[in-house]
Amino acid sequence: MLRYRTATTFWARRGLAPFWSSSLSEGEGNVTTPKTKNNPSTSTVHTVTGEDVRGILSLILDTVCAAGGTVVSSRSVRMGGSFSSVLVVKGANAASVDASVRALQDVDSAVSRPFVFHRTGSCTTSKAHFVGTFAKGLASKAITYLCSRHVSVEELDHRVLVDPGDPSSELLIMEGVLRVPSEVRGAELEEHMAKLGLTLRLMKN
Repeated sequence: MLRYRTATTFWARRGLAPFWSSSLSEGEGNVTTPKTKNNPSTSTVHTVTGEDVRGILSLILDTVCAAGGTVVSSRSVRMGGSFSSVLVVKGANAASVDASVRALQDVDSAVSRPFVFHRTGSCTTSKAHFVGTFAKGLASKAITYLCSRHVSVEELDHRVLVDPGDPSSELLIMEGVLRVPSEVRGAELEEHMAKLGLTLRLMKN
């Protein structure tokens, strides 16, 4: 499974800069584009997909570093023998990074776009846990409602599992991190999710 080690030596060996304070968001607000000392251009977001093999993530990070880039934020996931990674890179030419990563044996694709940071005003970051009886389109309805309330989904894991209490039915389980505007009450979100058939628990992150 793809995992990160956060020891200082790990970051230093790969020319990485820990990225503790900022976050990607799809919320409303003023859009700013961060600049770097090494490169006046906007940082770029790279999406990499391919076959999940041992050491592939480390190889990707080393390749970005060799292309002159610094990874300031990244997330990866493995599913069904495949992996997908999203990396925010600064200090390098985006096309050069994409070409170098695509040349790796187990990488299927590597594409990039400009990085933009959305300022969302006063928000609370909360861990969220959704659970309910699975129904087609239920997850989409839940996310659509959150978007209508300007709640940003920072992270989301989505699973459909057999209900241990009733093997004839399935459960929808979603866990993640939400950025909730200060004017939106948690109780309001929980009440609407209940109408959809989902139990929502919010915990401050």
